[in-house]
Amino acid sequence: MIRPIPAIIVALAVAACASHETMTEDPTETAPIAYPSTLRGEHVDTYHGVRVEDPYRWLEQLGSPAVNDWVAAQNAVSQPWLEARPARAHLLERLTRLWNYDQYGGRVPEVKGGRYFFLEKKGLQDQAVLYWMPSADAGPRVLFDPNALAKDATVALSDYVPSPDGRYVAYALSDGGTDWDTWHVREVDTGRDLPDLLRFTKFTRVSWTPDGASFYYSRYPARPDGSGDDQQQVRVFHHRLGTPQDADVLVFEVTDHPRRNPSARVTDDGRWLVYTIFDGYLANAIYVQALDRDDAPVVRLLDAWDGLYEFLGNEGEV
Repeated sequence: MIRPIPAIIVALAVAACASHETMTEDPTETAPIAYPSTLRGEHVDTYHGVRVEDPYRWLEQLGSPAVNDWVAAQNAVSQPWLEARPARAHLLERLTRLWNYDQYGGRVPEVKGGRYFFLEKKGLQDQAVLYWMPSADAGPRVLFDPNALAKDATVALSDYVPSPDGRYVAYALSDGGTDWDTWHVREVDTGRDLPDLLRFTKFTRVSWTPDGASFYYSRYPARPDGSGDDQQQVRVFHHRLGTPQDADVLVFEVTDHPRRNPSARVTDDGRWLVYTIFDGYLANAIYVQALDRDDAPVVRLLDAWDGLYEFLGNEGEV
């Protein structure tokens, strides 16, 4: 049995088609687009004896003159076309109004040493600004504003971790949306950066020691060209303020599995270093190591890989 289509549905469909035709009507729609040509290289990889051609591998060399020229040629075609769209002005005005409001970071303010730290992005600012207050009833002060780092405002503050006494803040920068971070340390009272600079990190935080003189973090090995090698495993290092990254001490690495990556966290009482071992989002492991002596063994507290575990805290040895 064929059911009749309700008249209201037909009317809506006709109205939608008419509206679509009105919005997309544009004399340039039928104009041919001359796309720039893209060079096909001769790069070939061999995997397990099988040759795999990758003719566009050269496009992965971001920042090279060849890739910059290719991007400029593509933009010369796409930008005029996009600017000629009839709906562009309406969309720009509407999105500008939707985005024009004050936003606070996706985490609650942190209190360290009686000082308050939080993120705020005012109105149409491109990047959130890190503020601090000496007390709960004091006015906010700018600690770090990433908007001034690049003309196109593409350098973002990707993370920050205040020291336990609130004297310093370790903060990470991401340039152009990359997952790679560079960590710096800023003295709160003066607003000046220490010489510390940490590279080859992504998806990791730093964890301060209780005295605020050092912290633990995970990093990838460096490639010969000076970039980080994220095809390898991360290892946990101990960094002391005022020392170069090359002097950081390796404290832990996974040696019995090729894919698992550790991150470290110091407990609030400073007695333990807790390692969370990552290998996907279905299961993980948690190890602990006492910090009261240099030769303390790593204890595999949860190592069955039968679920996802998160360390919440400790009371002494519990």
